Amino acid sequence: MRLTSSLPMFQLLLLSVGLLLCIIVAMPLFVGKIEFTGDDYLLLNDSARGLWDIWTRPSGIDFVPVTITSLVLDTWFWGQNPKMFHLTNLIIYFFIGVTAYRFVQKVVSPPEKDLEATRLVNLVTGVAVFMMLLHPMNMESLASVAQRRELLYVLFGLLALCCYADAVRIGRHPGYAWLFVLLAQLSKETAIVIPALFLAIEVVAGNRADRSKKRWPVFAVGLLITLAIFIFQVKAVEHTGLIVVDAPSNVVTRLGGVVRTTNFILLKFLAPAGLTYDYDLPRPAALPPAGEWLLPIVVLAGIIWVALRRHWRSLALLSMPVVAIAPYLNILHFGQNIPGQMIFFDHYMLMPTMLASATFVALIFLLSQAVLKAALCAMIAVVLVYLFIDYYQVRFWQNRETLYSHLVEQSPRMPKGYFFLGRYYLEQNRYREARRVFTDLLSTKGWNPTFAEVYQHLGDACAFSGDYPNAEINYRRYLNIKKDDIKSLQNLSTLLIETGRCDEARLVLERLLRAYPGDYIGTYNMKRLTGDAGCKKR
Repeated sequence: MRLTSSLPMFQLLLLSVGLLLCIIVAMPLFVGKIEFTGDDYLLLNDSARGLWDIWTRPSGIDFVPVTITSLVLDTWFWGQNPKMFHLTNLIIYFFIGVTAYRFVQKVVSPPEKDLEATRLVNLVTGVAVFMMLLHPMNMESLASVAQRRELLYVLFGLLALCCYADAVRIGRHPGYAWLFVLLAQLSKETAIVIPALFLAIEVVAGNRADRSKKRWPVFAVGLLITLAIFIFQVKAVEHTGLIVVDAPSNVVTRLGGVVRTTNFILLKFLAPAGLTYDYDLPRPAALPPAGEWLLPIVVLAGIIWVALRRHWRSLALLSMPVVAIAPYLNILHFGQNIPGQMIFFDHYMLMPTMLASATFVALIFLLSQAVLKAALCAMIAVVLVYLFIDYYQVRFWQNRETLYSHLVEQSPRMPKGYFFLGRYYLEQNRYREARRVFTDLLSTKGWNPTFAEVYQHLGDACAFSGDYPNAEINYRRYLNIKKDDIKSLQNLSTLLIETGRCDEARLVLERLLRAYPGDYIGTYNMKRLTGDAGCKKR
């Protein structure tokens, strides 16, 4: 393999190919019926606030003003056009690949210095980085507008790592790195891991003779600021219940949860089949079966072997993706989980995979040149396989129906897909389909209490399709769980009036107006009961 072009032109060619691959993967997001999906509306609603409010006050979800500001800018330029939001995601996604390429070049030294070897090294680095970038588990980060936070966190995080590597290698001021840490932290809370990655870079890119004392005062100040922002972010979302530990646990159950999650991650990473973007994993009450320990033990044994050999730079490279994935290993029970379940999302993998590209390239460089070329061909083949898988995966993110139908198909025992698909059908006035999907949800395990609202939605679907008896049953079921739910009380009172059950309607309305004095629908329905054209007993 002879690479004869000049180095700058060769790198430009690599970037052009990488951009083309990203465009091919993202094409389904720009053709056909395209909608906002998943949690997009939560962030879009938040972006309706003014910039001052966004930067000075947490939303009802969290405090990520950089992310919300990027969505505000999209809205200013393009309006609520999902295709243009996807275009912004695509641009950020591509530059994540470019930044990861530069990061790998800074922390992994090529084995040879001649021009021909450098070209081969650049090719291997580029293919490895885009192989990781195009891993199918990263498609959620590309295709979901709600994961703009993940994209910005990873982009600014990688820029911070590049700047810090320059501070260690060539003495550039580390303040630039901490500026990007600040932007990353204000994009997503898990950017709190970046200072730990800086310590790994001290080992990877530095040397014992140069442990510059000038960096440490800046490091201390930057760390304190980052921690202060992180603590504020945690406090801002406590009232949502997302970070409240919901059950007592012990060392065994926590270790079991970490092992099961790690095994799941490694399996999906090595064999990315049956991806749905959202997974519920059973939390083990005891240590998991032996089969779930195999892959985690292999990885741990490799890390221990490198440590025993005192290959500190290799150990630091190995530690970086581990540090990035650590917040997502289900060490704690969180309040949003279905009881007895742990959660994992595909977008968690974007930062770990990009950091793993450096580890992978370092391992590849240990091969002889002949084997290196064979490995390069294998990596190109993997990229092409990923390209087909990615295109297939991204198609499901075109709109809510395709996404949630895919989730139901791939995870028929998980209630979440049924819940969101049923709500979509309800919004589209497809009541029969909504009833079918909501009824299927009730046959899954662990749906209550997390998805108890299904009773209200099923009641609406029954009422709009003319099945008043079942509508009443479902409204009352939900009111047994949430006694003062305003919508169920409103709808039930209206249903009872329409069916001529005036006395029962009065009791429901009195209950509604006690809980919500002055409620418009309650007041209106009470007037209907007393008016001439009001409730007619049947």
